Amino acid sequence: MSYCLQRIRLGEFCREIADCAPFGMSDPGGPAYEHTKQIDMKICEFAESLPPFFSLAFRSDELPKSDFRRSPGIIIQRYKINFLLHAQRCRFHLPYLSQASKDPAYDYSRKACLEAARMVIRTERQLSVEVIPFVATRLKFPGLLHSIGVAIIVLLIDFCGSGNPQEKDITETLEAFSILENAKEKSPLAGKLLEALENFKTALRRHSASGSAIEGNTTTQSTAQGLETSPGLACGSPAPTSMVYPTGSNTDDFLMDPTFSALGDLWQVFDDNGDPGTVDWSSFFAESDTAFMSM
Repeated sequence: MSYCLQRIRLGEFCREIADCAPFGMSDPGGPAYEHTKQIDMKICEFAESLPPFFSLAFRSDELPKSDFRRSPGIIIQRYKINFLLHAQRCRFHLPYLSQASKDPAYDYSRKACLEAARMVIRTERQLSVEVIPFVATRLKFPGLLHSIGVAIIVLLIDFCGSGNPQEKDITETLEAFSILENAKEKSPLAGKLLEALENFKTALRRHSASGSAIEGNTTTQSTAQGLETSPGLACGSPAPTSMVYPTGSNTDDFLMDPTFSALGDLWQVFDDNGDPGTVDWSSFFAESDTAFMSM
């Protein structure tokens, strides 16, 4: 029952976003963008008000085995609500992300977007080491893969659009790619996302990213992060130690797939050194919304 109530509350935020802050650019000094920040603050308050057993910092292994909060159902619901919450926050700020490198007034959205994207990756990392049967089949769920795809797009846009890419660490982005790589044998959607996102890796190369990090090496090592105790952060856990990245194939055929036709708009932005803020994000996510919200 608690999970259903939280889903309803999150749905109300999504409705408010759709009604009052539709995807598209607004003046950072105007009332529309101020309202964007107000909605984001409400989302953060919602995250902080979740029942403790839905927090990623909750240690269910310290409870008696008879405690209902240790049940696989509660554990699964914990991760589902966090995937939904942080992926939705990513999408909310995505239209403003690239503008932050040109206009510091949008820096609020950049920080919020990156924070949410990293939380998506941390949520998957933590889920991957849970000792429940669901872990073995989690990568078959389109909603989870949708969340990972959104996080990758956020990380790549920020990598390409701000500062000197050569000075940035792309480890977290490559880790996110590895999640899809691990899922492609179980989910056709993961394979399609990998092919689509291969174009972003080409954009990374054009933006002076390290060739050895993307082209030369097919594996990388990820160090385990320390355990986080803050309720607002995911508990750190070992990331996969072997990460294999796609080499890209049949991209031209994939471009003809109508399911992902909106990706062409985003690829064109990178091809023309344009602005991701001009992408029709509503169309971009339309195809996967049903699977996303069915989590």
